Amino acid sequence: MPRRAMESALLRFANGRGLDLSEARVTARVGIGLLKTGGLGLAVALDLDAPGQNRDVAVDLMNRAHETCPYSRATRGNIVVTLTVSGSSIERQAA
Repeated sequence: MPRRAMESALLRFANGRGLDLSEARVTARVGIGLLKTGGLGLAVALDLDAPGQNRDVAVDLMNRAHETCPYSRATRGNIVVTLTVSGSSIERQAA
């Protein structure tokens, strides 16, 4: 379900720019990771594969979607989230 929420958020931003993300896919991996405060907690990795899209555009879409996705908003600050585009890490602004 989090993957679909992220894809919906991505599509909303892409449609607003007239971009076609019909071939794009978000892969979500959930596991256990180390917390900055010590101990273990949930860790999520979200990867966007957006064939035909410029990397900078894909990174911007991923960041914007992460800021507005209901699951991302609900878990912000509670779990470690890593965003990637085509398997490569992206820098993102702190929420």
